Amino acid sequence: MFASGLLRNAPHAMHFHTGGAGRCPTMAADTNGDGIVSTTEGHTAYGMIAASLTVTGDTSPASGLAVDRFATTPHGYLTYHRTVMVDDMTAAAIRAGNAVLVIHGIDPNGTGTYDGSAPSDLDPKLPLEATSPAACGVINAHHS
Repeated sequence: MFASGLLRNAPHAMHFHTGGAGRCPTMAADTNGDGIVSTTEGHTAYGMIAASLTVTGDTSPASGLAVDRFATTPHGYLTYHRTVMVDDMTAAAIRAGNAVLVIHGIDPNGTGTYDGSAPSDLDPKLPLEATSPAACGVINAHHS
């Protein structure tokens, strides 16, 4: 996987999400009107974390906020190569077209770091910018 336009020198949590509508949210999901679709606001569209795309260690949903083990973007882009085993339910969701890939981490105020006064809706010790979705893509299974 390759993604560009991301905040430089910052970790970006990445996950397979399943159990929602199998799509990426639009700005209509921004129910509190702050201009950011938070992870919680996007939940209906993409569901819960099914696998954490860490660069080392555990890849289960339990590693969803293991910020120190996600890819960092020294040049504003990342390339991810890792074989990740998923459970049967996640594999079935991918095959059924009900899975999305979400890359988290935004910088709406342009400071070059995750800051801002709003706390994350997932972990109040982190800023909202660190956990809000930056990119989302529907996973299309290839059938042979």
